[in-house]
Amino acid sequence: FAALTALFLAATFAVDPSGDFPINDDAVYAWSVRNWLAGGGLRLSPLAASSSVTHIAWGALFARALEPSSEVLRMSAAVMGWLGVLSFFVFLHRVLGLDKAKSLLGAVLLLINPLYLSMSYSFHTDITYFVVIGAW
Repeated sequence: FAALTALFLAATFAVDPSGDFPINDDAVYAWSVRNWLAGGGLRLSPLAASSSVTHIAWGALFARALEPSSEVLRMSAAVMGWLGVLSFFVFLHRVLGLDKAKSLLGAVLLLINPLYLSMSYSFHTDITYFVVIGAW
């Protein structure tokens, strides 16, 4: 876990996801988080899928604790991305029975995959679904 965490932190510093601006269409999900925290209840944007409720709740946890900014919401996605890499390692090792070296290699390959890496630093639903579906 320590090696994967260190590699994920290195990737975070390399990507530098700081800045209070939306990336692509993550503003759609950010709107739902901000509306919920402002007392408007859980309402989905017409552009958001109804299955994004878990993702919005995850972002709201971070936004309530810190602030409802795009940067904080991307941080929540990054934490989910990190959890996804760790859970993938556990899945490969414990569920599939691969040895630790092969499981570590698989988790590293997931982490450095350009699609996974880029989605881990945007407030899109892809990484949340990967982790939630993978947990089942």
